[in-house]
Amino acid sequence: MKKKKLSNFVLFPLVLGTTCIVCAGTLAAVNYAVHGTIEGNKTKNITKKIGTFFKDYKSYKIIYEKGNAEVVDEEPIVETPAEFDSHIVRCYRVKTHDDQIGLVYQATTESGYSGNLDVVVGVFKGAVIGLAQLGGSEDTLGINAVNKFSSYLSWDHMYAAGDDFKAMTTASGASAQATFPVLQSTLDILLADEPNRVKVASGSISSEVSVSIVSNDISTVKLEATATSDNKYAAMKAEIVMNIEDLSLIEAPLTSVTIKDYDGSEAGNAGDAVIKGTATDNFTKNYVLANNDKLNLRSFRKTLAKAEEGNIFEGCAAPETAKGYYLLMNGIYNYANNNANDFSNVKKISDTEYQVLHMAGNIWESVVLTATVDKAKSVFTEVKVDKCGGTDGYGQNIVNSNLDGFSVADKVEAATNFINNYVKIPAEGLSFDKFRDEMDPKGNVVSTGATFTSYGYYTALHSIVVAINEEK
Repeated sequence: MKKKKLSNFVLFPLVLGTTCIVCAGTLAAVNYAVHGTIEGNKTKNITKKIGTFFKDYKSYKIIYEKGNAEVVDEEPIVETPAEFDSHIVRCYRVKTHDDQIGLVYQATTESGYSGNLDVVVGVFKGAVIGLAQLGGSEDTLGINAVNKFSSYLSWDHMYAAGDDFKAMTTASGASAQATFPVLQSTLDILLADEPNRVKVASGSISSEVSVSIVSNDISTVKLEATATSDNKYAAMKAEIVMNIEDLSLIEAPLTSVTIKDYDGSEAGNAGDAVIKGTATDNFTKNYVLANNDKLNLRSFRKTLAKAEEGNIFEGCAAPETAKGYYLLMNGIYNYANNNANDFSNVKKISDTEYQVLHMAGNIWESVVLTATVDKAKSVFTEVKVDKCGGTDGYGQNIVNSNLDGFSVADKVEAATNFINNYVKIPAEGLSFDKFRDEMDPKGNVVSTGATFTSYGYYTALHSIVVAINEEK
């Protein structure tokens, strides 16, 4: 019997279909095998970029949260608020050596000119500090423009929401002009998402703290602070008074702490006992002024998460109230630590005499001095240094115009020049003109071997000149 051959109409589709199935199966196998490698390479690139973004911090670690404890883990945070799901692939939290929280996102953009971008972005305190492209389908010209922008971003050149994005970027071609808007949109989404991550990193409860200076003189400062929180026991206000005679905001003794507008009903009014200092637990004994006259802002320098790790709330009958109080005081500490210059003050004693407090983040720069002036001649006729954070052998020698025992041999000439130009007062007086402009804190003029003290001394006299000019 003669065998029938398959017709070409049947044979060709069958062969083609079989080939496609084999190829598809092979390609799927290859994709499956390669996918893990690609994702692994991305993870390695992200980890490498974390090191690049946070290179200014010599000590940092990637952290993740399991329950209430922060632990090092292999998996990043993947839970993302719904409104951000389309962009954020994953997010790494980074804790720096000084307990600051930074974030590193892997995210995708919308389609730009011909495709999207897969990027890794470093965010710190509401600003983008680093950006790198991981992949995506955007064309080469768009990618090149993004890479150029990436090389611009740094700790000195950050991008924050509302900044002039166009001023930071060069978009001469159609590709870049289409790529940058979708990139900016993604960066703004990440910046909007950041507070959610930082709150999570703050501990078992969170609050937002605002601080304002009520009054400020040479030796005493009064602050008001408000903590808002979803936790009713953590919402409260405070009025604190500090003695800053020793020129340190962080170490300054707290002379008065008044907590107001709080809910003390936790655990049958145990919260009220914590706030008033009548509770007997260790937290109340150590962190409430009524029981600890040595209390200062430094006591609250750690994040709540770190404080919880130290078990300082153990045995407290109203732990949420105690944590809310701690967060409020920690917010005041952060304000004082990051805004020391806000506490500087010029006081007019008479028409010819001014006293100035120049307060800085480091004690060596802080100074209190009293100056006698001749406004008609626009000169200082006498400057008396009341207090100076500089030490013997360094800053103290410079502000006292005496280099005997000066400890920096290779800076004696620079120190001598600074003294002759800005400290010693000639018979005709020391001209205001020398102090009219702000000084570069790292410039050659103050590079005297006691840079901080020299800069602080100059800035104090500069602030008097500014105050006199504002009187006119």
